Amino acid sequence: MSQIKSVDHLKEACVTDGQEFFILLDGGLRSSKLINYNQGTKEFLIDNYIDGTTQELTSRQLYTQSNIGKAIKRDRLFLF
Repeated sequence: MSQIKSVDHLKEACVTDGQEFFILLDGGLRSSKLINYNQGTKEFLIDNYIDGTTQELTSRQLYTQSNIGKAIKRDRLFLF
């Protein structure tokens, strides 16, 4: 398990396809995600295990359209 410290660190961690991550929630709960980064489109493809949804987001959208940016800022995003 390794903590993700920045969006650039997340990109590096996504070098191989289908890396599993989790956000540590209050009470010790986890929100698990499968995250890929496409260098061509510069987008993250995120599969949210908790509700089965998929998102395609840019680095900026991680902060505005998901909880991943907030988790990075709060030191709560981890690579399994």
